[in-house]
Amino acid sequence: MAKLKKSQLTMGSFHYAFYPFEFFCDSMKRLGIDSVEVSANRGHLWTAGDGVERAAEMRRQLEAAGVSRVACVCAEQNGFPYNIAAKDDARRAASVAYMSDTIRCAAALGSPIVLLCPGTGYLNENPAEGRARSLDSARQLVEVAEECGVRLALETQALEESTHMNNVWQQRGFIDDVNSPWLGGMIDTVQLAMFDKSIEEDIDVLGDKLWHVHLGDTTLFELDLADPSIAAMWTPGHSSYGHVNIGGGELPLAEELAALGDAGYEGAVSVEICGWDFFLEPERIARQALEVIGDCFE
Repeated sequence: MAKLKKSQLTMGSFHYAFYPFEFFCDSMKRLGIDSVEVSANRGHLWTAGDGVERAAEMRRQLEAAGVSRVACVCAEQNGFPYNIAAKDDARRAASVAYMSDTIRCAAALGSPIVLLCPGTGYLNENPAEGRARSLDSARQLVEVAEECGVRLALETQALEESTHMNNVWQQRGFIDDVNSPWLGGMIDTVQLAMFDKSIEEDIDVLGDKLWHVHLGDTTLFELDLADPSIAAMWTPGHSSYGHVNIGGGELPLAEELAALGDAGYEGAVSVEICGWDFFLEPERIARQALEVIGDCFE
């Protein structure tokens, strides 16, 4: 059994959102973390307004704290008004512009990857319509990605976040349709648990297009879809209680990390904790995550 390398272990800044970015940098220094994922939301980085100057400043702050690698930038994409599959043309164009700004900020941060969410159509329209709009947006964004030398890693989503991108087969089909060396995929262990069979299958389906991993924990529950016409339109699956603290859910994280190691995965594994309950004491929660999964890396 091959283990992942310590250098692949990455801490996301998601649950540090209510503290200054300087606090996050100092916390990473205290924890001995040298690879991070920057969550561009709330007070840290608004990519559409702060711009590359702020991103470059953040890079300097990280380097001063001994953080040598920004593995990924994840901007807010599921909250209003951001939606690259929006039916409203102006809103969709603004979302593409926002993600273009995010790609430029990622380049200024020295990040090789930007996480891309697929957006969503309305629940009462054919999912193919939202997918077509999302494809058009993604084709525009890979051009910006190529200009900046930053790759896009596409994420699957919960039903309430995307009507057309829930499982790995939809993810791979979308990547193949865009057909760009600048678009690949990622695995999020929480999203995987809702829709896919196993991380081994996701690894196999994505193949050399697996560029990033979000390690999250959660507890699942059954969806209540009583209307068969609605249920037939979407991917069957579960819902979840969100990204809780690592070790606080029911997911087999050690087994999934072992599978990534056995597959020879070489990208970052980024700890993602997004639950509001864990924002008050982010360093304690980060330390707890390291205690739970630290032995999975060598």
